Amino acid sequence: MANTINNADTPYLSLFLLPSPPSPPTAVPWMPAQPAPGNDQQDPPRYPPEALSFEHIHNEEHVAMLVNGLRAVKSTSDVQSVEIVHKYHLKARAIPMRVHPLLPVQRILYAGLSLPLVEGWTGYQDDKRVVFGYLKKLIPNIDHTCRALIQIDPHLFTLLHTRLQIAALRGLEANTRSFNEASVGKRLLLEDPLLDEFEPKLLVTLDKSLRGFNNITCRHLICPMEYSELYQRDRDAFLAAVDSGEIKIKAAKIPTLCYPFGHKYVPGWLDENLFESELAVRGINLLLVGSSTIFGGPPASKNRSTAAKHEVVEVDPPILALIYTLLRHTASSAREFSGNDGVFRNDVFYRNIRQLLPEGSEFTKRVLGKLNKKITNLRSAPKGKNTYVTPEDSDEEDIVEDDFDDIYDLEEEVVITAKGTSLQPFAPEDGKGDEQDDQGRQDGQGEQDDKGRQDGQGEQDDKGGQDDTDNDSPEAREVDEREAHSIAAVGARFARQGKFLQALVCLNEALLFAKPGTAKHKEISTCATLVSDRMAKDAQTRKTVRSPAKSQLSQAPLESPAPSSPPKQKRSRSPSTAPVEEPLVAPLDDDKPASERPPTKKRRQRGPRMQGALVPTRQLPPRAGTGRTTSIASYRA
Repeated sequence: MANTINNADTPYLSLFLLPSPPSPPTAVPWMPAQPAPGNDQQDPPRYPPEALSFEHIHNEEHVAMLVNGLRAVKSTSDVQSVEIVHKYHLKARAIPMRVHPLLPVQRILYAGLSLPLVEGWTGYQDDKRVVFGYLKKLIPNIDHTCRALIQIDPHLFTLLHTRLQIAALRGLEANTRSFNEASVGKRLLLEDPLLDEFEPKLLVTLDKSLRGFNNITCRHLICPMEYSELYQRDRDAFLAAVDSGEIKIKAAKIPTLCYPFGHKYVPGWLDENLFESELAVRGINLLLVGSSTIFGGPPASKNRSTAAKHEVVEVDPPILALIYTLLRHTASSAREFSGNDGVFRNDVFYRNIRQLLPEGSEFTKRVLGKLNKKITNLRSAPKGKNTYVTPEDSDEEDIVEDDFDDIYDLEEEVVITAKGTSLQPFAPEDGKGDEQDDQGRQDGQGEQDDKGRQDGQGEQDDKGGQDDTDNDSPEAREVDEREAHSIAAVGARFARQGKFLQALVCLNEALLFAKPGTAKHKEISTCATLVSDRMAKDAQTRKTVRSPAKSQLSQAPLESPAPSSPPKQKRSRSPSTAPVEEPLVAPLDDDKPASERPPTKKRRQRGPRMQGALVPTRQLPPRAGTGRTTSIASYRA
């Protein structure tokens, strides 16, 4: 057995890893220097932006930056203010899902790095380093980083794995809370979410004492599979067997919730349809995408999903084992999720599932292959975000161009800034620009701009563009371009419906994501400018139609007598006679006077519901616990 020690906070690790005591800090060239005594105003060391990455090619710079961050956290206890430590904190929230939910991070690191056990620890061994391999997959280079921290200061290594453990516990608490709330609000555990004929209390309270053996649905889910036939045949006999203690719940037994609803138990064929339950599909959608996708619906949240945050593109054995462990805990009456709550061993149950899903086996590939086909596409983005849509999955058509070509005549092309205040002309991408501009540049009319750039007048713009290029990776630029494309598509749909204000807001927001100078930025700028012009022309048209006499008066000579305004006619409130004014589809000619402009198009009103108007309808009753009503109102175009 490995050697034991008495105190984990002493610098014993340096003596264990090195044949001699560690050298002073000055012997390590990349180690951050300590401020001199009495010189607290020393500037902090600067590191390249790439040092924040876990996969930085120069890991010593990453370690040096982490050392400074850990020392800052040790003095201030503020993790969010230190960017590099906060990145580790966010990564560690996925440890229960990607690595192990109940094994302490310290134990995983000690076993993976072959460090001596602390006195009082049990003989946990990870000889094949399977669990540590999942941790390295989640946090790249964690082994090299930890060994470097031990050489510099073992106390910093202790601080690091302590912070990782705190973040992992918070992530596990959030996952457990999501499952408990979904069991009530989304009816997660019911075979038919719209039918709860046995235990209505299951859907209206979070009280865990009403679950487990106190609920007939939960009794069936947590009982071993060999008793499911008795449950389906005679529920009274099943309840009597549970109450008498004949049916025992053990962690080594496979519960019914691991099988699909209505599965027929066949003795000796426990692996038939094992781990293919509909509850697992619901739990995966809940954990990785969101509560709106539990039953296969699209993502409703505008925030990034858990799968997008932690780059999960498919389900693996650790995720599936955690899903079934959380489902089993949700159906039980235990209030807190722990390894051993005195009644049930969740750690043993999780370990047994992991043993039934060995990495790379045919059974594991078959189970995961079926589940990955049933769950919501993890590469899909949340609502309004194209974070994980791959190029082969996305449409090749340009949504913005297709939506605007059949409405607007692209007569002029302009660039609108992100604030929407200044307009600057630009040349089209195909090179067929205005002849006058091309000829002017050939004749030297643009000599002043070229000279100014040569003299350094454009140095600031060039420098800014260069910094943006250096700081933004190709993946980040691609994500921003897809984000701009998605938001601009929403604006295009608003424009086609005549909702120009909403369209302009979406297009201006899309400009914040599109990189200036690219084809996407120019295209969105053109659309935003046309929508802005269309809004102004539409407002002028409505003003002209509503007060024609006032418009004629403004165009008449001063010496001519002012015509008398016609008497105001009382508008009829009858829905069949009231005209509805809608914006023109074709742009107006500004060169013609208002009297020569074509009349405004008008459509006959169709009943009480006007086209393009907000039509309020009935209201839903207040939600349970909120007191708010939901109004079913929609824009009808």
